[in-house]
Amino acid sequence: MADHEGRMRDFEQRMATMRSRADDMQEKIAEVSVRVESEEGEVAVTVSVGGALTGTEFGPEARRVGRQGVGRLDRAGRTARSRGGQRGRVV
Repeated sequence: MADHEGRMRDFEQRMATMRSRADDMQEKIAEVSVRVESEEGEVAVTVSVGGALTGTEFGPEARRVGRQGVGRLDRAGRTARSRGGQRGRVV
C-alpha cells in the first residue's frame, strides 16, 4: 500500500519552499528601479520595474529652463505618476 500521507507531507514541504522562494523573488523585483537624468542635469526621474514613475528630482540646472519649463516638467511628472503603471510616453 502506498504511503499517501508521506507523499502529501513531501508535497506540502516542496510547496512551502517554492512559496518562500517566490516571495523572495517578489521582494527583489519590487526593489528594482531605474533612474535617468537629463543630459544637462535639469531633471532626473526614477521608474519602477512596472514603468510607474516613482520619483522626480530637479537639479541646479533646472533654473536655466525657467519657471515655465520647470512647471511643464513637474506637470508631466504628475501626469505620469497619475497614470500609475501604464506605459506610454508623456509629452
